[in-house]
Amino acid sequence: MADTHFSGPLYVGGQQLTDADGNLIAAVEMSDLDQIVDENGNELLEFDSNASAVNHIVVENSTTGVNPIIYAGGEADTGITFENSESEPILVLDAVASSTVYLQIQNATTGVAPIISSEGEADIGIQFHNDQGEEMLVLASGTTAVTYVQIASSATGVNPIISAQGEADTGLEFHNDQAEPMLVLEPTASATTYVGIQSNTTGLSPIIQALGEADLGLQFHNDQAEVMFAMDAVATGVNYMQAANAATGAAPVLSIQGEADIGLEIHNDQGEQSLIIASAATAVNEFTISPAAAGAGPQLEATGDDTDVNIELIPKGAGYVDVQNGGIQVVAQSVTPNNDNGTASTIEDGAIHVDVGAVTNDANDWVTLPSLASVPVGHTITIACNAGTNFELRTPTTSNEKINNVDSDGTAELLMTDTEVVVIRKVSDTDGWTATSHPLAGGVGAAVTPDA
Repeated sequence: MADTHFSGPLYVGGQQLTDADGNLIAAVEMSDLDQIVDENGNELLEFDSNASAVNHIVVENSTTGVNPIIYAGGEADTGITFENSESEPILVLDAVASSTVYLQIQNATTGVAPIISSEGEADIGIQFHNDQGEEMLVLASGTTAVTYVQIASSATGVNPIISAQGEADTGLEFHNDQAEPMLVLEPTASATTYVGIQSNTTGLSPIIQALGEADLGLQFHNDQAEVMFAMDAVATGVNYMQAANAATGAAPVLSIQGEADIGLEIHNDQGEQSLIIASAATAVNEFTISPAAAGAGPQLEATGDDTDVNIELIPKGAGYVDVQNGGIQVVAQSVTPNNDNGTASTIEDGAIHVDVGAVTNDANDWVTLPSLASVPVGHTITIACNAGTNFELRTPTTSNEKINNVDSDGTAELLMTDTEVVVIRKVSDTDGWTATSHPLAGGVGAAVTPDA
């Protein structure tokens, strides 16, 4: 043990090895060593042996400016294991045959972090494996790299920080195993706003939000930095849009959330309304817009829970509905005279053209007009009498509503002559309907008074 120095007096087997200054004053055979103790008999270093041992620790000194070396001797490519007091491994340094790269740990001055680096070859990174030798984390090295990732811990209630360091305003990129970008986080000089992603509890959606300044939205750009979708924020906003996916065969839903019965406005780039979709409390009826194949027209259809649903077009003030390029084509309602006031024999509220088919029983069967209250003054219905025989026309049962100034709710009824066209027009809720017949030969027929 020549040229070995210890701090303070050391004893082996009761024999003092060094003086108080750590200078060696006696030599001892290593085969006699099992412990190194201080002057109070406290163990400083203990040596255990194994039967038939071939591997051991070698401590090698060095010249000025070169680190001493501790290495495993005995078999080739043998590492070193550090164990706790329970003989459980706490650090294992394994060896690789013909290795040239290694880890280096360097301490630092006050305020500077120690450094763990890979050495031996240029631009070699570091890998962290599990107990199966499978990669868990790989820190790759870039040639002449100046930028790097830094992980900073934080105080209670504050998130740790992963940041890009090395050059000002450098972002982060996440790649797949083909070195293809999957996520790029770009910085902006003097940035104050950013995106926050917040997890949530069971049953609640995670949140992506704009942070940094109050009432800022989010923008989505294409690869040319052109805006594709912008979500603007409003101070103290409570109403918002929600998109919900759907199961097979059902349409996704775009809805307005926040306050009850709030509609949707679509604006142009000047903030001017282009379309307002209002909401109605407890609404059950709605519009359905359907496209069409070649040769057919798209449809704007009233749908909903009710059996009969009107479509109302309401101009503002003195305005009117202006139909251009071809006008309006109205499909006639087909009815079948019967003696039951049923749906098939009743003219619908909004019908203006009616085609009457063959009677169900005989010439005493009738067709029923809509209620006067359900149509406006002047409402006109053109009835084509194609029943193959005469039939009757009535007003709703017990309504006391008139045709040609005669109560025609069943007490009396208007004769409808086969092959004629009869024009029915509302006068008022009190005066009822007028009826004018037009024979097949042309002209206007004589006035007909309803009778029993």
